[in-house]
Amino acid sequence: MTPGGIEGTRPAGMTAERWQRIEAILQAALDCDASARAAFLNQACGDDQALREEVESLLALDAGSEQAIAGAVEGSAALFQAEKLGLAEGERLGVYRVVREIGRGGMGTVYLAERADEQFQKRVAIKLVTRGMDTAALLGRFLQERQILARLDHPNIARLLDGGSTADGRPYLVIEYVEGQPITSWCAERGLGTGERIALFLKVCAAVESAHQNLVVHRDLKPGNILVDAGGSPKLLDFGIAKLLGPDDALQLTMAAGGMHLLTPDYASPEQVRGEAITTATDVYSLGAILYELVSGVRPHRLRDYTTAEIERAVCTEAPEKPSTAWRRSAADSSQTRPPALKAGDLDNIILMAMQKEPARRYGSVAEFSEDLRRYLAGLPVRAREDTLAYRYGKFLRRHRAGVAAAALLVVSLAAGVTVSTIEAKRAQRRFNEVRRLAHTVLYDVYDAIRDLPGSVKARETIVTTALQYLDGLARESAGEPGLRLELAEAYERVGDVQGNVLERSLGNTAQALESYRKAMKIADGLAASPESARANPIRQRMRERIGDTLAEGNRAAALRIYGEGVEIGEDMARRDPSNYENLRALSSLYAASAREDTDRSRALGKARKGVAIMERLETAEPASDISAENLASGYSKLSSILASTGKLDEALEEARKDVRIRESLVAAHPDNARYRRNLMIAYSKVADAFNAIGQLGGNAESLEYLRKTLALAEALAAADPADRVAVLDLGMALWKTANAMPAE
Repeated sequence: MTPGGIEGTRPAGMTAERWQRIEAILQAALDCDASARAAFLNQACGDDQALREEVESLLALDAGSEQAIAGAVEGSAALFQAEKLGLAEGERLGVYRVVREIGRGGMGTVYLAERADEQFQKRVAIKLVTRGMDTAALLGRFLQERQILARLDHPNIARLLDGGSTADGRPYLVIEYVEGQPITSWCAERGLGTGERIALFLKVCAAVESAHQNLVVHRDLKPGNILVDAGGSPKLLDFGIAKLLGPDDALQLTMAAGGMHLLTPDYASPEQVRGEAITTATDVYSLGAILYELVSGVRPHRLRDYTTAEIERAVCTEAPEKPSTAWRRSAADSSQTRPPALKAGDLDNIILMAMQKEPARRYGSVAEFSEDLRRYLAGLPVRAREDTLAYRYGKFLRRHRAGVAAAALLVVSLAAGVTVSTIEAKRAQRRFNEVRRLAHTVLYDVYDAIRDLPGSVKARETIVTTALQYLDGLARESAGEPGLRLELAEAYERVGDVQGNVLERSLGNTAQALESYRKAMKIADGLAASPESARANPIRQRMRERIGDTLAEGNRAAALRIYGEGVEIGEDMARRDPSNYENLRALSSLYAASAREDTDRSRALGKARKGVAIMERLETAEPASDISAENLASGYSKLSSILASTGKLDEALEEARKDVRIRESLVAAHPDNARYRRNLMIAYSKVADAFNAIGQLGGNAESLEYLRKTLALAEALAAADPADRVAVLDLGMALWKTANAMPAE
């Protein structure tokens, strides 16, 4: 066998220089005696283990290899010859006439075609299985692609229009023809800024989220599969290796012939490279890799030769550098068109969180990823942050759940042990980070991890007590530092919620909660005229809502007064900055809270409608946001209650049904989210109440139908956590209401 015998078979992705080097070493090794080859390879390949593996894999062929390779090349050439002309121009497939070939992939060829039946004019893309690739497994995958596309309907996903088979039995798909550019080159040619690139990318995320809601994972997301048309609308293409998340998944369809995984190395997730289970987290990773390249101009993995060993090492083991660092490194290369300057910070953390090696450490969904990007664009705090202390705490808690309460106390003690001398010595640089670490790690990560554990009350109380001591000390020394004071206000808000938020699970200490809320409000009020006002004003509103909620049971008039203060702040800010979504969320929530407590039902109805109008606007602006959807559902629920109290029963029923529709969508997208399921249970119960009120009779048939849905969810939630007293009470109430609605025998 000589290198000439394999001329022209260089693997895709391997550079010509690399292949020439392999050929030269292979030729020299073949000329050596077998006994001298090992020493020769030691010298010729040096430390390049991947190079040696490539050469040895060729040397391992037996004496008949030359004939085998020649035969394979001959067969490939014959196949290429048979296919190179493809379908001729003008050839018919069903009602379509071929115009020209526009692309080839590993499984099929794509043609531009047009309607030929003179019914109407339309250009389409036809994807036809390549002759010679029509094995049973690949035909199965092709037919699976047709099934997948048929169930997807989203403005940013190329639609399936038709399908059929050729005379020789090869199936084809007729797909919407997208005339556009890959998203990376489209952005580069137009010199888009970072914010504009992210805004365009969010439309892609919405398309992927829609696919996930239809139980489809794309798993080959890459710029080449995201084309942007002339109007600036991205279209997601090629579901050829997508996975249906259903009980009838065919595992063999995740593999190509010969056991080679179907993937694109630059954007594939570690679990794809290792051949492990594929979930929606796989697409989250690939989206992170695409955004990395979109904003930095550099691909996240430094792949050169694309050998199996190199791909596995880069994707599964090596952590990608920060996108901002990659951007700076590429600055020396003046030959390429680079995106605008990328600063280090939150965007680095967001992208790297999406690209975590372990699926469980990525964003839980594309919607969560999108939400963090929107918060970044709005200048708000994001979920993603550097995974040092918080991640170590999380790993520790998962390993030692039995002793978690004691561990939590230890963490709190360590946090409290930060000495005054350390704070004073590094005040300018460290204080902000110390507060963030306390607020996010102790109050969020540690508290949330032990909140539902039996016997954790003492640890939870100690966390709050120590946190307050630490916060109070820093609050006394934070004058003149608006950023730090803003973080303090947010931390006091969180402490108040833990102590005694009357509308959520808490320790039930409402008096202590009021004190913390008032501290947060005082700090935020002091920032109203500062550069941090855009972030401070929503806190000012939320604290007035929390204080009003706490006062409402004993002093409704005082609650309405403080709600009114919050509304004035929100309305003033909305006039000055109508695009501040966080402010609008806080304002809409205040309208709803004030409407709930206002005894003047006509006035209450006006407030509720104002709140819903804002929520509908936010949901339209953020269609993929679970937060906006949940807020809108809550708005419909409150509006329904007020309408019912004013005797507008038909309108109340319609609003309650809107609430149900949104919550059913949230549960469908997040079936394991217990809070979403409980809220849907409550929404079903409210619809039942509305039907019953309209019927004015017990045993109303429509009411009973929704009560049975309520009971089914209540039973599932109670079974999932028998120690949850709220779930047990919910079940008791559902049983009582359902029994009362049953017709008498």
